[in-house]
Amino acid sequence: MKRPRITTAVILLLASILACNVPSAEQVPPPGDVQTSAALTVAAILTPSATATEQQQSILPITPSPTPTSTIAATGTITPTFSVPMLTVREQSNCRKGPGQEYEVVFTYLPNKKLQII
Repeated sequence: MKRPRITTAVILLLASILACNVPSAEQVPPPGDVQTSAALTVAAILTPSATATEQQQSILPITPSPTPTSTIAATGTITPTFSVPMLTVREQSNCRKGPGQEYEVVFTYLPNKKLQII
């Protein structure tokens, strides 16, 4: 008795999920409507409006102001000094051939040793 109820519930759930994904029939406008709206858009763009003319007439010409005559003396430019990046070892460090203590030690660096970073 329980099995038919579960089966019915699953079928109803599946049908409702599939019903949400069914594409609806879209109404495509007739070709005449598209051409009419395109023609109206072109006509609106090509027709000058009265507000644009009023705005252009209300713009006042800007007169240039006198330029200041004082000049600022150029300060010296800072030139970068190129240096090689260095590393200072703070405590004894082992350089190994791999990422773990199981690997062979290649070098041992003592504290305050300066190394060039490559």
